[in-house]
Amino acid sequence: MKPGMRIKGGDELIAAFRYCAEKVPDHARRTMQNVTDKIVILAKLQTPHDTGDLEDSIHKVVNRGERGRLEIDIVGGEGLDYAAEIDQNYSHMGIGPGTFAKMEANPGIDIGEDFIGRAVDFYAEKLPEEIFQVTMQTIAATALGDDK
Repeated sequence: MKPGMRIKGGDELIAAFRYCAEKVPDHARRTMQNVTDKIVILAKLQTPHDTGDLEDSIHKVVNRGERGRLEIDIVGGEGLDYAAEIDQNYSHMGIGPGTFAKMEANPGIDIGEDFIGRAVDFYAEKLPEEIFQVTMQTIAATALGDDK
């Protein structure tokens, strides 16, 4: 017989730790994907409108980096020669009829330059809190969060 002690409920606690270790990263990744989707939607909404090609070009690119780490990039303007000019200098170019109509249809939305950067900034403050909430919900779903 091995000397030592056993804590009652230890197996349940170990199972809960293992569940959290597995599920929290999955839930955090899903939250990052969801927030990135919201960033893309907001960036498209903030993009000046002419033909719609610039808005349509904005999308997320999901990759796995070293050791399988999730990497999400938001890109736009690929293949469009004017994309950088619109993103950096739109306020000096004058509002076109497509953008004017978009502004009228979306009051309160700042349509103009730095559309992706502003969308990222808007959600950057919210992401840590959303990941924290998802982590707490995961823990609450286990024996670790059982207050009974």
